[in-house]
Amino acid sequence: MRGLIASVVVLGALGFAGCYGSTQPATDITMHGARLHGQGTTNNGPADVFFQLWPSAFPSRVQETPRRNVPGGATGPFAQNTRVQLAFDTEYSFRLCGDEGGGAVCAQTVKFRMPKPTGDAVFGEVPSA
Repeated sequence: MRGLIASVVVLGALGFAGCYGSTQPATDITMHGARLHGQGTTNNGPADVFFQLWPSAFPSRVQETPRRNVPGGATGPFAQNTRVQLAFDTEYSFRLCGDEGGGAVCAQTVKFRMPKPTGDAVFGEVPSA
């Protein structure tokens, strides 16, 4: 699953001593989704690392990417592809989050905009035989 994790690493939560995280700009923004990025360090034992994502105009519609467990002492980048269909021509907000067992703490929020199709757009799946 190429899109799930760029390398084993990251985050620590902002409120924990010696740990920090930073949300980085999204890349690979296409009609099918985006790649979310973060950077960080965790020193206080393992942490579950994930992103929260929502349409900027509807902050109550927060979704989470799958959580990945990162060992204590890890540092570096973290990336995941979105796994849900995102609306065209819509601004999304996202942030890197970590949970070391005391509840999730999240880094700053970053935004990106999904592209607008130049014409009609339809997506579907071909059933397997």
